[in-house]
Formats: sequence, structure tokens, C-alpha cells
Amino acid sequence: MKARKQGNALVLSIPAKLDVKEGTDYMVMKEANAVDFMKVAKIVNDGLGFDRIIGNL
Repeated sequence: MKARKQGNALVLSIPAKLDVKEGTDYMVMKEANAVDFMKVAKIVNDGLGFDRIIGNL
């Protein structure tokens, strides 16, 4: 992956062969010598009073 600056943000270019869908939300965590990216789960109410996680993590 490559990072480039766009305004006040860094944009990562992810290879298409990884099949990451456009608009997918990720959370980033920086540690002393590593950076981890995690897909953010979408939680919705199913209308029956239960919250459900949508999508694969």
C-alpha cells in the first residue's frame, strides 16, 4: 500500500486484488512501532429490540 497526503489527511491506496469495497470504514491504532487497521462493524437494530452486527469482520 502507498500513502499520499490530501489536505490534512493521508490517503492509502489499497490494491484492488484485496477486494476492499469502496466506502468501507476502518479504525486505525498506532503503537510504538506498528500501525494496525481494523474494519469497523456496522451495528443496526433489527426492529425487534435486538442489535445485530452487519457484515464480516
